[in-house]
Amino acid sequence: MRYRVLVFVGLSLMASNAVRAQVEDDRMVDAPAIERMGSYLVVADVEQASEFYSALFGREPEYSSPVFVSFDIAGGQFALAARSVFAPQAEIGDNGVPNIRVADIDAMFDHVRRVAPESVVSPSVNREGPIALFKLRDPDGNLVEFYSLPSVSSSSSSD
Repeated sequence: MRYRVLVFVGLSLMASNAVRAQVEDDRMVDAPAIERMGSYLVVADVEQASEFYSALFGREPEYSSPVFVSFDIAGGQFALAARSVFAPQAEIGDNGVPNIRVADIDAMFDHVRRVAPESVVSPSVNREGPIALFKLRDPDGNLVEFYSLPSVSSSSSSD
């Protein structure tokens, strides 16, 4: 009898581990493609900040709108976001937020709701002009943002 119980417990543990491994494998396979990693700073005056960083980096932004400017820096994005639009309660200074560009924001939102539903900050994707985004908090409480933009060629500002 004792042998049967041990065999049953052993088989149950193996089945449980197999199910857990399958769930973990499914999470890895289903994740939408990430295009690149970047971060942004919340600023009071996007135009002034854009001029400063254009001079600092020695280049014009790859994307520019009145409320959001981004620079391609070493294959990553360094961006400036208008406080009034993206983070009205934010203090100016010491406010970096990692943001990750994805091709399909809705697919990524669904993925995050599936694999870490407790982390999602808002109930839906926020769409502000050409930018679609959502935010989450990691286990340590850090804010992380996923976003999508139209292609650079169709969204560049004109001189």
